[in-house]
Amino acid sequence: MAHDDAAAAPVATAARYHAASGRIIVELGNGAMVAFPASLVRGLEAAGPQALDRIDLVDGGHVLHWSGPGVYLPLLTVLTDILGARAQLKRLAAPAMRRAQRRGEEGDPPRRRR
Repeated sequence: MAHDDAAAAPVATAARYHAASGRIIVELGNGAMVAFPASLVRGLEAAGPQALDRIDLVDGGHVLHWSGPGVYLPLLTVLTDILGARAQLKRLAAPAMRRAQRRGEEGDPPRRRR
């Protein structure tokens, strides 16, 4: 069976602006939620609460859109760039990869100690 990256990508089911914290809160299809400061998004840093409060989900929930400031924000950009998940995952995986490479077992699970 072929793997479809678009189908595997996270999907937003709801998004809202939380004025008290200045954060955008996104609910995902898998039940998880992510929040980030609106000020981290180019084009939203100077937008007022009224403009930030109007968030549309487009492209089947893969993109957040603010019509007032005219900002489109792909959900994958939120997860990888704004939240830093890509860098964090690489950082977390690095020690295990170095150990595996030293043993010459790239990709093999570590052996159990007795």
